Amino acid sequence: MNEIKENAKKLGCERVELSCWSFNTSAINFYKSIGMKIQKMYMELNCKEE
Repeated sequence: MNEIKENAKKLGCERVELSCWSFNTSAINFYKSIGMKIQKMYMELNCKEE
């Protein structure tokens, strides 16, 4: 992640974004532990599951 952050800075990026499934709590906790914050949440309704 440090290398990604440094490369992003060199490229002039303002931020790094990633996607993570909401059930993957170990990944979420890892990302939070390195300083990432939840920016937005996407909701879905699966119409075939009824």
